[in-house]
Amino acid sequence: MRTSIFLTLFFQLTINVSCVLAEPNLKIGFLGPLTGNAAILGADALPAIQIAIEEEKEIGTDIELFIEDDQYLAAKSIAAYKKLTQIDNIDALVLLTYGGLFALKDAIERDKILMIDTLDCDQEIAKIEARNIFCLSKGTEDLGEVIAKAVIKRNLSKVSFIYFDGDPFMGTVANSTKSYLLANGSVNIVAYDGYSNSSDFKSMLLKAKKAGSEGYIFYGYDDLGTGPYQARNLGIKDTFFGVNTFSSPGFQKTAKGATEGALISTYLAPRTIRYENFIIAFKKKMGREPNFEVSTFPSYDSIKILGDGIRAYNQTQKDKSLREFLVEYMYSIKEYDGLSGSITIDSDGATRSLKNSLFSLKQGKLEALKE
Repeated sequence: MRTSIFLTLFFQLTINVSCVLAEPNLKIGFLGPLTGNAAILGADALPAIQIAIEEEKEIGTDIELFIEDDQYLAAKSIAAYKKLTQIDNIDALVLLTYGGLFALKDAIERDKILMIDTLDCDQEIAKIEARNIFCLSKGTEDLGEVIAKAVIKRNLSKVSFIYFDGDPFMGTVANSTKSYLLANGSVNIVAYDGYSNSSDFKSMLLKAKKAGSEGYIFYGYDDLGTGPYQARNLGIKDTFFGVNTFSSPGFQKTAKGATEGALISTYLAPRTIRYENFIIAFKKKMGREPNFEVSTFPSYDSIKILGDGIRAYNQTQKDKSLREFLVEYMYSIKEYDGLSGSITIDSDGATRSLKNSLFSLKQGKLEALKE
């Protein structure tokens, strides 16, 4: 009887020890769009994260990933966050949904989750006082200013805007372009139209055409591809301007070739040997190359930085939790040699070292322009 009890206790203890040993070093949540109108934003970021985690596991750093698709809708971000924190018990979060970030910022600060936005980095995010909220990406305001500079350089006297106002992000980009134009040029903004639940832009385009617009700025997601298509059908032959979403397969499909020659503000990763090796790994995993670099490489780098942080933590006396250590570790990142480029995280948690450039869209491909 005693032997039976001893064996039972022994096996139970063995199971408990095994469970403890099986616990991952870090539980990371992914929260962003994988379906819906803005799916392009997460479709490449998630595989990049998975590739980075696979690499980390190969060198003995155990990271567990939990995935939630919020379709770029803040209401769904909130519900998904509750699951990630209350059921999955994540320690860190990679978040791509701009509106979701601002809807969740107080909860993220309260829960002490280390959060990294790998799609957006702007002054509004930098103003968030929570020390556990970071952005590792290109600059949102810079994205809009690149377009403004292109407009001014081409001596356009009148331009018009159509931008998605269903979330704050495209409005921030549009306002950045508008503000720069008003402060640095003599450009007359003849139309400034927001949309959210529409795929018919004829009335906006006709208004801009009648007002003599010489340049058409489109800031939106896949459904806005109809805008350039309708513009060309209305006889508008002027230059189109846009951002990285222009190169989305969904945007290209709805535009039906009307974006040829459009001028695009976006970010591309440095072309290095490491970049080429990543593309090989990505193609092996997904059967294609990434379509949207803006969130792909920062997402990969965010995991690699956290992996480095875990290894640094394991060399300490562990007088604080891993989560607390990693938050402070993020602020130590200066000129980190990432696939995204040189990454420096400033004292407000923002990255300002990744810059956008101007490109021309030719047969669905981006060609760099010197401005």
